[in-house]
Amino acid sequence: MSSPIKTVGVIGAGVIGASWTALFLAKGLRVIVTDPAPEAEAKLRDYLEEYCTAVPNATCPPEECLKNYTFVSNIDPYLPTIDLIQENGPERLSIKRQLFAHLDANTPTHTLIASSSSGLPSSQFITECTNNPSRILIAHPFNPPHLVPLVEIVPHPTTSPEVITTARSFYTSLDKDPVIVMQETPGFIANRLQAAVCAEAYSLISRGVVSPEDLGK
Repeated sequence: MSSPIKTVGVIGAGVIGASWTALFLAKGLRVIVTDPAPEAEAKLRDYLEEYCTAVPNATCPPEECLKNYTFVSNIDPYLPTIDLIQENGPERLSIKRQLFAHLDANTPTHTLIASSSSGLPSSQFITECTNNPSRILIAHPFNPPHLVPLVEIVPHPTTSPEVITTARSFYTSLDKDPVIVMQETPGFIANRLQAAVCAEAYSLISRGVVSPEDLGK
């Protein structure tokens, strides 16, 4: 399945951002990456050299992948050329509110803006977005994104249906397996299920129903 999204901006090149970048490059996309952390550029290069070769069903040879991304200290001049932004910043509301307000104000209104947040609903950090917040949603991956196909797509109440459809088509085109979370809830789906299983495991052990060793089997 093809997608009109050809250039992706990746904000934050930690473990999740670097893995997203490897996936995007291996699938033939152009990627603009930014991260303020010291040595982020060198660490990303090392990561891509190792993991671009590991992406299943890659459509771009590894040697070409490294030619298709640009690491920048300031992504603002590139924002008009980006079709989708994958944000991977800290899970702090104050940071996300400031960042998303800036992105919303400085990108073309058609640019899809997705956050990799693992638990914060986007309605909590779009409060200062006044340009076009309807193109913002969560696209929560599972680590590492370049190998694990599941991605939770979590729109906020005013995300447009067209944006949800575009996001689903885009991640499907990357051989991801998107799941639409139809109502915002902290932790989304998989993390809540995992928390419930862990809570029951702790209960079983604490009540002497099973030993930790046997439960681990």
